[in-house]
Amino acid sequence: MTNKPEIRINYAYLLTGVSEILDRHYNPGKSKLASFEQCEEWTEDYRKEWEKYQSKILSALHDILGLKFYRDVIDVSLAQYFIPQSEPLIIHFRNEPDLFVDVLSHELIHILLTDNDVFQLNNHDRRVDLIKIWKEMFGNNFDFGTLVHIPVHAVLKSLYIDYLHDESRYLRDIEKAKELKNTKNYADAWEYVEKNDYKQIIEELKTSYSHLKTSFI
Repeated sequence: MTNKPEIRINYAYLLTGVSEILDRHYNPGKSKLASFEQCEEWTEDYRKEWEKYQSKILSALHDILGLKFYRDVIDVSLAQYFIPQSEPLIIHFRNEPDLFVDVLSHELIHILLTDNDVFQLNNHDRRVDLIKIWKEMFGNNFDFGTLVHIPVHAVLKSLYIDYLHDESRYLRDIEKAKELKNTKNYADAWEYVEKNDYKQIIEELKTSYSHLKTSFI
């Protein structure tokens, strides 16, 4: 367990076959799949940009939530057309390096909330139902996607405003959420965070993990 896991960012070339299928879906009759060399170049650009912020972001996430990452090493797999996800952690190449930093931060928060020194979802510990806890905190009227993003966006707001001192990232994230065509989850979660005190949301999260820790003793 650590405050600052090693973040290994690599091109997941073994997922190329799946990327080819997605390419045919999104671009029927005209492939836009990038070459191996291009993907390696993008990967290196992402690594360099992340390196600029890594220490500050990882320290901030620990300070904000008071949690440690359960894993000492976290692998970030990059693959074309994949929707960003935290488990397994896969991110596409569609963003410029600066925005990639925000996307990776988002996914790392998901990981920290579900795989930490207090509770590890991947260890099949069914004593804890985070969704039930978050419903009690935020309300029963949200779908799963919105519910899991309220904590993430509260932490992101603190990261952007209180630690990186970069309001433009915070405003950009809100606008990007509004642009998503296939889901309102991100926008709805941001709406909740904007209507409520993000610092209070974070304090409630910290209290919930403190109670969990006590219950495990």
